Amino acid sequence: MRIWVIENGLLDHTGHHFNNSVGLRDECARRGIQTHFLVHRSADPRVIRMFDARPLFDFGPYDLASNDPLAGPLENLILQGRAFGQSLASIGDELRADDLVLAPSTLQNELYGFALALARMTPEQRPRLALTLIVENFFAPGTRGLGLGAALYRFAARQLTQVTPVERLLLGANGPAMASAYAQVLGLPVSEFPIPKLYPVQTARTPSDGSPPVVAILGHSRAEKGFLLVPELVERNRALRFLIQVSPKDADLMWKEARPSMHSAPNVELVQGALDPDAYHALMARADIVLLPYDPALMPMRSSGVFAEAVGAGRVTVVPAGTWMSSHLDAGRGAGIAFSECNANAISVALREAAARLPELSPRAAESAMAWRAQQSTGAYLTRVLEKFGLGPEPA
Repeated sequence: MRIWVIENGLLDHTGHHFNNSVGLRDECARRGIQTHFLVHRSADPRVIRMFDARPLFDFGPYDLASNDPLAGPLENLILQGRAFGQSLASIGDELRADDLVLAPSTLQNELYGFALALARMTPEQRPRLALTLIVENFFAPGTRGLGLGAALYRFAARQLTQVTPVERLLLGANGPAMASAYAQVLGLPVSEFPIPKLYPVQTARTPSDGSPPVVAILGHSRAEKGFLLVPELVERNRALRFLIQVSPKDADLMWKEARPSMHSAPNVELVQGALDPDAYHALMARADIVLLPYDPALMPMRSSGVFAEAVGAGRVTVVPAGTWMSSHLDAGRGAGIAFSECNANAISVALREAAARLPELSPRAAESAMAWRAQQSTGAYLTRVLEKFGLGPEPA
């Protein structure tokens, strides 16, 4: 068996696509499994060399070929799905039925693209598929009602099951709520997968010297991740120190008139731009609290790589209630506080509670880290996939 890793979102040395790829490369090598990486055509040449990857895909998972407000989703399914399928089918003569294709970042366009690719291959070429569904974009925006995205997912899934038997197709999502919702949308079984996360060596937090706690806000700066609330959060919590990644580096323009005050605030350190893994984890290591001010109305079920990294680093977290993140805190996997409403006041209340309870929460967070790393990791993910296909447990 060979494993083909589909990372059409992999462009450079930053973000979760890179983390996924390093983790899978190393874990498969440890198990003696040969891997082949298929990545975006615009991937950095250094990345291509690092994974001996083939630059194959024209679109990443989050790209849009069409921005038309009405026809765009359908046009994207057709155009991007067709491009994905043609790219994958172009290497069809290299694939074998005993191969396994892993796609850790699958949306509706990729799902349709897999159907188109397999339709162009002979049964002897069609590999097993393990596809991780990552975003709850089947809901109508801001609601829990099914929208057009649900119809596109169902259509793509029906096309896919016409060209591969369900026993050779493994669909998964990070968390029981997401898996259940996707199963309803697709009309197919969807398994719960661990998040495929590679962690650095765990770094202990330097004991406090009496300075105010450090609150880190890390990762990609987007509105649904609460980035627009950051200036007000800083203003409301002057007794705390903030370590804020601004990525991409001009994302601070979203703060508009608050931008100058954020750059001059005495309790704020801004780190601008995407970071390589070492620099990113060095920021995480400086944090007492990792704040994830995400809007649960827009991200109700999806997993969070930043949260996974924070728990794996033994950091206290502040997260929205009713989400994948808070469900893990409720189950004792990590330590932190959940806020009930996505506004600066409610988040500040939770943040100040976390800061006041650091002597209690920090040891609990540190104690949870190693179990989390074992349960939510690339190794756990790969083991789950192989066992689902009956390919045996992880070797000793």
